[in-house]
Amino acid sequence: KTWTTAPGNWWPENVKLASGDFDGDGRDDVAAFYGYSDGRAALYTFRSSATGGFGAPLRSWNVPADHWWGENVKLASGDFDGDGRDDVAAFYGYNDGRAALYTFRSRTDGGFADPVRSWNVPENYWWGENVKLTAGDYDGDGRADVAAMYGYEDGGISLFTFTTRADGTFLSPVKSWTTAPGNWWIENVRIASGDYDGDGRSDVSAFYGYSDGRAAFYTFEPDASGAFGTPLRSWNVPANYWWGSAVTLA
Repeated sequence: KTWTTAPGNWWPENVKLASGDFDGDGRDDVAAFYGYSDGRAALYTFRSSATGGFGAPLRSWNVPADHWWGENVKLASGDFDGDGRDDVAAFYGYNDGRAALYTFRSRTDGGFADPVRSWNVPENYWWGENVKLTAGDYDGDGRADVAAMYGYEDGGISLFTFTTRADGTFLSPVKSWTTAPGNWWIENVRIASGDYDGDGRSDVSAFYGYSDGRAAFYTFEPDASGAFGTPLRSWNVPANYWWGSAVTLA
């Protein structure tokens, strides 16, 4: 244990985490988004030491009451501008179905500049509770992108890619894979990113847990544009083996 707070300072249900090398020193750090109960919010960086421990967090961005509600935020991290330091992407889903994607670009001290909003939609378009987010370089251009899995009320799912511009902001998403209604329920899916086949482009892995305890692991491989095709299922278990609600991916 390398960092601790006094009682009453940080409530874990208010924290969202992402990791990456935010200061460019070759070691990964942790970014912590904290959403207060009154709509205040702050972004902290826990910089890592040579022993792998963490120092006191640096707060580099914060907003007053009624600005950002933590339960509406999804985070992902990656080097979105290609400068050698990782950044943070924040998807914000409003209660009326509006949504926006922001980039927090990192500074040399590991802190973050004020966020830049590069994509947003009006009311009743994207409901934040239906979104799962991950990041990786899906098109192989040297900058990380964001993949968003969106679950519809009828049990259909689509996978979108937000590719990046040179300044770390995002282009409008491209939908490249979708299922028919009733096939995939978003609450049963966990996703993560990594270059699983070693081709220089990141892929998306998806763990799917069925309601009867069956489970399966899928890989979505992107093409050169960052779009995803039909997933490959490579592992599965029968009923009563793995319950999706108990699984977390990294």
